[in-house]
Amino acid sequence: MRTGSHPPGHTLGLFQHPPLPEGTRFQEEVQRFLAEVQRDHVYPGVNTYLGNTVLHTLLPLLQGAAAGPGGPPPDEQRVQMMEMFQAHIRRRAQGRLVDYFERPPIQGRGVPETVFALSQGVSDCLRWRGVPLFKTVFDLGLYPRLLADLRPRTLFECGTASGGGALWLADQLAALGIDCHIYTYDLVKPDLSHPGVTFLQGDSHRVQEVFPPELLSRAPHPWLFLEDAHVNLDGLLSYVHPFLDPGDYLVVEDPESGPVGGEGARVEDQLGGFLWRHREAYRVDTFYTDFFGYNASCAMDAIFRRM
Repeated sequence: MRTGSHPPGHTLGLFQHPPLPEGTRFQEEVQRFLAEVQRDHVYPGVNTYLGNTVLHTLLPLLQGAAAGPGGPPPDEQRVQMMEMFQAHIRRRAQGRLVDYFERPPIQGRGVPETVFALSQGVSDCLRWRGVPLFKTVFDLGLYPRLLADLRPRTLFECGTASGGGALWLADQLAALGIDCHIYTYDLVKPDLSHPGVTFLQGDSHRVQEVFPPELLSRAPHPWLFLEDAHVNLDGLLSYVHPFLDPGDYLVVEDPESGPVGGEGARVEDQLGGFLWRHREAYRVDTFYTDFFGYNASCAMDAIFRRM
């Protein structure tokens, strides 16, 4: 866990892995995990990749461990499988909503960085309606689940870029039958239109002008607030914080980014400073950050529920 009285970022403080549950607690966590796999991933003749892996690799490993020593040593793949399983059980034991400062520091994701580097496309960038879509394949699967669960009434996006993300989110909301309007801004407003989106020109250093108090006060909740501009992050979040209600979600994409726009403080450190001052107000929702494995998302440790 992170220690110290200063506002630490992920790279500050000392982290100790959560302990592996012991005895009855360990058995309960294992049985709960296996029951969920059987419920959600195992179907007659059509198992998911995870279902097949658990049935044909992990279960024999667990059964062999329960039988005691004596068999042949497991190969490298099985060793990695057992390590992955134990790490998953450790995280589950922490619960779903976790203090940001109790999460491991940014040391990489649960998927290889080479895989993540390819996750937005290689032959071309992923596109939506012909517009570049700066989302990973992991986030393309993750956001619809978050939208369906949260059913936001208002979605704010800081950092429109080409606008493909806003168009895609608006179409996902429409497909899910969710009555939600998107407000998105960037320094340059794209020449796009969509009935579910208000495209704005604005600057994160003057966020109160692009998202004035009057707009934030009347925008219906729940909110999904997406920060993807990486500029004046601490100031932006401090401005928005009083308007967020319990149950709203805040997502900071690419928090591992270095200094952007000439600012000295790293995005990660600005986020850590804000959360240190509002430590009881936000929890990392690990259901989403770890949905495809530990931090397999562009929002590493940064999908928050307002408490």
